[in-house]
Amino acid sequence: MPSGPIQNVVEILAEPRTRFQDLTQRRLTFRLRSAMIAPSSGRRRRGQTMPRISRDPIDDASSAPLTPLPAPQPELVPLPGVLTALLGRDQELASLRALWRDRAGTPGGRLLTLTGPGGVGKTRLAIEFARRVAPEVADGVVFVPLASLATADLVLPTIARRLGLTQPDESSLAARLQRLLAGREVLLVLDNFEHLLAAAPVVSDLLIACPDLAVLVTSRARLRLSGERVVPVAPLALSPAVALFAERANAAASDFVLTDTNAPAVAAICARLDGLPLAIELAASRVGHLPPVALLARLERRLPLLTGGPRDTPARLRTMRDAITWSHELLRPEEQAVFRRLAVFVGGCPLAAAEAVCQPDLEIAVVDGIGALVDTSLLRLAEGPGAAAGSEGEPRFAMLETIREYGLEQLHACGEATAMRDAHAAYYLQLAERAEPAFVGPEQTAWLDRLEAELDNLRAALAWLCERGDAETALRLAGSLHRFWRNRSHVVEGYEWLERALAASEPASPAAHTKGLATAGRLAWERGDYARAEALTEQSLALARDHGDGVGVVGALCSLAVLAINRGDREGAEARGAEALALARELGYARGVGRALLALGEAARYQGDHDRALAYYDEALVVWRTLGDAGTAAAALTNLGAVARAQGNLPRAAALCREALALQQDLGIRWGIVWALGGLAGIAGAWGEPVRAARLLGAAEALAEAIALTLEPNERAEFARDTEAARAALGEAAFAAAWQEGRTCPLDEAIADALTVGLAAAPAPPPTTPPGEKLSPREVEVLRLIVEGRSDREIADRLSISPRTASHHVAAILSRLGVESRTAAATYAVRHHLG
Repeated sequence: MPSGPIQNVVEILAEPRTRFQDLTQRRLTFRLRSAMIAPSSGRRRRGQTMPRISRDPIDDASSAPLTPLPAPQPELVPLPGVLTALLGRDQELASLRALWRDRAGTPGGRLLTLTGPGGVGKTRLAIEFARRVAPEVADGVVFVPLASLATADLVLPTIARRLGLTQPDESSLAARLQRLLAGREVLLVLDNFEHLLAAAPVVSDLLIACPDLAVLVTSRARLRLSGERVVPVAPLALSPAVALFAERANAAASDFVLTDTNAPAVAAICARLDGLPLAIELAASRVGHLPPVALLARLERRLPLLTGGPRDTPARLRTMRDAITWSHELLRPEEQAVFRRLAVFVGGCPLAAAEAVCQPDLEIAVVDGIGALVDTSLLRLAEGPGAAAGSEGEPRFAMLETIREYGLEQLHACGEATAMRDAHAAYYLQLAERAEPAFVGPEQTAWLDRLEAELDNLRAALAWLCERGDAETALRLAGSLHRFWRNRSHVVEGYEWLERALAASEPASPAAHTKGLATAGRLAWERGDYARAEALTEQSLALARDHGDGVGVVGALCSLAVLAINRGDREGAEARGAEALALARELGYARGVGRALLALGEAARYQGDHDRALAYYDEALVVWRTLGDAGTAAAALTNLGAVARAQGNLPRAAALCREALALQQDLGIRWGIVWALGGLAGIAGAWGEPVRAARLLGAAEALAEAIALTLEPNERAEFARDTEAARAALGEAAFAAAWQEGRTCPLDEAIADALTVGLAAAPAPPPTTPPGEKLSPREVEVLRLIVEGRSDREIADRLSISPRTASHHVAAILSRLGVESRTAAATYAVRHHLG
């Protein structure tokens, strides 16, 4: 067998016919000529870099005759060296690997772009990926740094020079570069392309002309080329972020070790820095003179602290402010205006909010500005809980907090901070006042979810209003959110905002003041401060009477009635409740009627007058169901269950409390879940199941502690009685074990357990009850729909409940009636005149 150049030519001509025929004449000529002049030591090994070539190996058709090329120069170092390990990027590497494997079969799939904000680690990831695939690239990897280029027209000459191709006349450089790469399998890594996007066609032209070329780009903005495959590079998750901090801190201070003592502060630092590798590295470099706890305390303002990067890093990455400034300066002035105005939002916002707050005086549509900010990685689509809870299903957009701090600096520098904060607060006031009536109705869960997603913005708006002393707007905003504060377990926070607003320097209108006092009183009562609650509510009542605010009078009277019950004043409770009920009926104020009936029911129940309590609760249930307020209807059901239990009707009590619990679970109203769990625990104990009773009592107590719920005195007494009954039945050791099991049980499992109370055969079944009383009122409604042949989903739609709740009801009905099918249940209903 011949050796050297002749052997190289023979190998090329011996390739499979199909591949040989695919070569153009020009590419075949190039490969044969290259083979003839190759060094006798053999062909270049797979994975070697592209050799430096002093002149173009293929000239134009009009050029001089072909002449032998000089031997290759020593190979280039294809990739920058790295001194540290890559942490937390397994997912991105796997995505890149999958796209790399598919590149041959995907049209245009040879262009991969890593995008992300400055300091997220795009370059380091690109280097690692290129290093891993280099052995698979026949003609090597070429790394082309672009950050120092000032204009897009320098991109092509820079790539050419990196490949060893230079010539004074640049007019034919593109064609010559394409011919140089046309017969070679090369991975070209173009680092930091975001400020040179006008040169994107250069990349496209190369890929079209060079079928074996692949390009990996790092950029804060995608190139927007056909076939581009974008791999977003997100901030690090907490675990690798902590590992990165520890590694860099140890490099800065060799005695630094991650310990149980400093780990919480390190984790908090990484979270506060959004998981950005550059920010974490800059913070860790200060550990030599600032231990983690002290460092965390100084991160209220991040940017002044995040400086002093290593001298061997690019200047744009030596401080976090420089990294963000680099991206900011790529924006047009009108896009910069959108950027700084969006910084007023905390935790992101939906598009509708951005348009309402930011649009005035802008020379660009907000949606276009957001598009530019997303493209440059200064803004991102929000992830996690609440991400889809935007206006009418719109996505949420958010800034990393470090970037947002920079935006706020720009907002202050432009003199727009006050106007934008006022606009932000006005928007969230309007949102809260739109939500308030929807808290009573079928859309309450959607609104509660939406406000939960906006909680950080609500806090920012309230903080700004209190700082400005604007009591009117602050009281209207915080007062409109009572149902949100209570139903989403933010009672303490809501109360504190209202107290701050009441103390604001600027006086409020009587309507806003009355509402603020009333809501503060309700929240003080719900947090267990009954004296403060009564004082605030009495002030609210007096102000409402003085200004003819009938709705305000009804609300205050209802609250005072319940407070009277809690201090044992049954007569005072009945008087307040009766006055509230009469006025609410006169005004046609249905919510006031419902509240007054519940208060009167409480007064009757705790006096032992169960028949009157039952009548009040039944009427209240009808009112709340008519209003579509499933949450308050569930509270009425729990109370009805307590009355049924007191009357000895355990099956009905269990059915009522199960229905209440299912509703509260669907709505996510955790204080209501505590009540229903406690009610079902007591029923289980009364039915001879002390282990289950202890377990559910433990679960109820754990949830109450988790949400800082204070039980009212009468509720605490009932809870204590049921607890002592279970302890007496089991003995201390068995009770403690069951109680602890309930406390540590996942909430969903505890609820599932509670929803079966009364469904299985009981050890000591109660006396037979009339057919209708085996079921709760809601279960009778469901049974009637079963008679009509409705499916679970149709039942759910008809009753404005979830399909899961409908299925719970159907299962409970079959069990309570002792039948195995819907047909049998329908037959039972007809026979007993329940259909």
